[in-house]
Amino acid sequence: MNQIFKLIIALVLILSSQIGVAQRPLSPSAEISVMTLGPHQGELYSAFGHSAFRVNDPVNRINHVFDYGRFSLKQEGFYWNFVRGIMLYQLGLSNYERFKNIYIRQDRFVYEQVLNLNQDQKQELFNFLQNNYKPENKEYYYNYVYDNCATKIQDVLKEVLKDEVTFDLSYVEEGVTIRELMDRYCDQQYWGDFGIDLGLGLGVDKIATPEEYLFLPDYVYKSFNKSTITDQNGTRPLISRLEKVNEVTEEPYVKPWWTPFNIFTILFFIIGFLTNINFKKNKRSKWIDYLFFGVTGLLGFFLLFLWFGTDHISQWNFNLLWALPTHFIVLFFIHKPSYRTKVRAYFKWTSIAGILLILTWALLPQPIHTSLVPFVLILILRGFYIVHDLRK
Repeated sequence: MNQIFKLIIALVLILSSQIGVAQRPLSPSAEISVMTLGPHQGELYSAFGHSAFRVNDPVNRINHVFDYGRFSLKQEGFYWNFVRGIMLYQLGLSNYERFKNIYIRQDRFVYEQVLNLNQDQKQELFNFLQNNYKPENKEYYYNYVYDNCATKIQDVLKEVLKDEVTFDLSYVEEGVTIRELMDRYCDQQYWGDFGIDLGLGLGVDKIATPEEYLFLPDYVYKSFNKSTITDQNGTRPLISRLEKVNEVTEEPYVKPWWTPFNIFTILFFIIGFLTNINFKKNKRSKWIDYLFFGVTGLLGFFLLFLWFGTDHISQWNFNLLWALPTHFIVLFFIHKPSYRTKVRAYFKWTSIAGILLILTWALLPQPIHTSLVPFVLILILRGFYIVHDLRK
């Protein structure tokens, strides 16, 4: 009986922690703030920063953080959905102190903008977040630019405050693209930046609209600092005060040598040296061609898959001008005598096209990552050497 009684008490406590908070009205002392967590260069996903809501009501002992940046590896088909761009993220609920300390330990700034809401507005926002946290409501389809932890902040306030809130747009810079905004946060993410430029297509090379800036937490912070609320009490700032919970000092950064450009440049000189030996010995190291053209062709197929088979922003990807899927296919015919002339013509014209691509690199509407120049030069060099070898 004692064990049963303990079990009943435990169940009551669990249920009260889940639904009691939602039903309890906030006290006049309650505050809701927008948290902006600074970038962290340890991982690519943290390099852009993070945003969240904090609900603090000392009278009712509520000190929660709601953030839209959660996902679960246990969800069915997670990895396949991730590749396809169908990423289910969800609203998370955390204890404020534990949440804050994670970012402080990572030496990231933690800013809190306390929202200048009246009691009814605070209650309505809290109710909205509680309702959004229900299992049937908490999940949403994540998008790098249009639906993430930062864009959700403004979306929620629009939903709750309707036309009462006017968001400041003075942060907008003329002529800046979405890709350029991303690049600002990848100055230490050399391979991450390379991957973004490789996988994302022309869709991120459009001039960013004011709303599109808000996929970055820093711009949510900048916007809210000058935004206003207009209701029956008149017009007032959206933010009543700013709390700088944690500040950081930037340390000097030493650029590593293993950047994509350096690695591909080293590869270019190695392959150039081996090709020179091939030329002198009048032979061809076939493994080089199978490796580089095979990998390039498979990459081309992957880029096509991203374009046509996923919901990523990967359409109209100009990297397919050098990452030709046909490179992989041609390797199956390269040593068949009946296809010798066609294969030689294929590598001749694709190598010439590679030279034209290098010459017009800066004119393309999609900026191709500069570290790919030595890699494309490898393909050009080996392509012409295959043409030379097949003439024998």
